[in-house]
Amino acid sequence: MSKKSKKSVKRPVVRPVVFTGVRRMTLGQFSYVDEVLSALRGNVFISGGAPGIDQYVSEKCITEYFPGARHIVVIPWNYKQGNQIHLITMEKYGAEIYDMPQPRRKSDVPELLRNEYMLDLALKLGAEHAKLVAFPGGPQEVIRSGTWTTVRRARDREMPIEMYPLSDAPGMTLGGHIHS
Repeated sequence: MSKKSKKSVKRPVVRPVVFTGVRRMTLGQFSYVDEVLSALRGNVFISGGAPGIDQYVSEKCITEYFPGARHIVVIPWNYKQGNQIHLITMEKYGAEIYDMPQPRRKSDVPELLRNEYMLDLALKLGAEHAKLVAFPGGPQEVIRSGTWTTVRRARDREMPIEMYPLSDAPGMTLGGHIHS
């Protein structure tokens, strides 16, 4: 009788990508965002379900760029942004929808708690490969911005961050100069 060799089961590397960005985009910015998405290496995509970048990137990732990956949409408590169509689309394609519980303190901002949860979830799923992909409106850090707050919290967690200011999209103006 021959000995059967034990094959080691190689688990796939988990590469979580968390998205954050602005709520409003212009036509010239969609192709810029598509370029970023098409170059990503990830297999778990986490977004916040808000209008703008959240909805756009999560729908593009699940329907076009990474249909076989794991997709998670995290909804803040008591969210009233009219995103039912987005959630129906995401569920149709197999995304996991996480509803955040009510904050414990009145001073807690549900959207910011959601963003922290997304970062922590990515680190829990694959700490050595997790990253934040941020689409702020411009390159200058803004104090009162959910996108920039998420960037700062990712820095605190020592999570790699890829920044793609939407002002850098071809055709956008910044300081009177048109990007090409």
